[in-house]
Amino acid sequence: MQRPGRTADAVKLEKRLYHREKQRMYRQQEADEVQFLKSRVRELEAAIAQHAQQKALRTLPWREVATGLADEAQVAMHQTRLLKSQKAVYKELAQRMSTWVAKNLRGIEKSLDPSRPSWRNSTLLKEPEARKLGFDWISQQLYHNVDRVLADCGFPPPTEHTSFDEFAVRETADDTFQYMWRHQLYVPVSLDVAIASARKSIYYYLSGVVWSPGNGKFIDSDMLKEVSPTMLYSHTVVSEDESVNLMWREFPVRDNRCVMVSQNIHDDETLPVINRQCNRQFWVTMEAVDETHTKVRVLYVNSQFSKKTATCRSTKRLRAGGFWTFRPTQRTISSRIASSAMRQWPVSNFSSLACKPLAAKSNRSVCSILVGRR
Repeated sequence: MQRPGRTADAVKLEKRLYHREKQRMYRQQEADEVQFLKSRVRELEAAIAQHAQQKALRTLPWREVATGLADEAQVAMHQTRLLKSQKAVYKELAQRMSTWVAKNLRGIEKSLDPSRPSWRNSTLLKEPEARKLGFDWISQQLYHNVDRVLADCGFPPPTEHTSFDEFAVRETADDTFQYMWRHQLYVPVSLDVAIASARKSIYYYLSGVVWSPGNGKFIDSDMLKEVSPTMLYSHTVVSEDESVNLMWREFPVRDNRCVMVSQNIHDDETLPVINRQCNRQFWVTMEAVDETHTKVRVLYVNSQFSKKTATCRSTKRLRAGGFWTFRPTQRTISSRIASSAMRQWPVSNFSSLACKPLAAKSNRSVCSILVGRR
């Protein structure tokens, strides 16, 4: 007699073989179906190609031709209107910019001189595209002349390692005065840290706190983003007759050097006319000496006040800035004059970096008057 355990194993083995054969047959059916579908696809593609070839040999109905030509005519007319509209806009922009350039370049004979009115007097138009071009042109002009201006204003060659803090007054060719603050130092921080510190100081300066706390505001922010992501323009009302319109731009770091520029805008078609004002410009350059030290150069140029009708007297300008004891013939300047001049340009953030000269040949902190015709 056979044991029950062996019979159960045989039944289980038989079921297993049955299911295995069933799975094999199912997989074979799937493979056959895939093969059939591939073959069908090839047949249909051949039929489509043959049909397309036969259709291409036939002439299109005139209605289809007319409809296609009408559609193309509508597209062409729309493009023509757009081009004519763009032409009118560009023509008007070219006329505006020609007038603007002629106004800003009037009086230039040889090179761009920071003491000449043609360099100082900056105008912005109202029309958006012309306005953006004006912002870009003025800032690019300051940027591409930075090295020449620094040399012209008494900075030593870039290879000379000196630290100094100087204030100077220069009489220009048109019998007006130009006030300059020159600052060069080496800070024991990286270039990125120095740039961040400069941005903080300049933002404070542009906000108008120096002239009229609470009355400064940043304008044209959305427009300036189309010119440069690192560009600001502020408007500060100082008094009924005086306002300060300052444009600032930071240019991208090139060759381990960052340049920031700023220019006071004298005539802005979107803002009220300014009766009493002075020219303000500054250049800031920061160069990486190594990974932990940065060379900082700052030039701040300020002219005497002027009005639409005439230039203010120099003594009046000096008193307006806190200069009570100055005479054009003096060769020294009091500490009161120096501190008043320094308040025109805040650089406390650089000082807070524990700045000190790095391998400097000389270190001077001088406040001097330099009077002489150019």
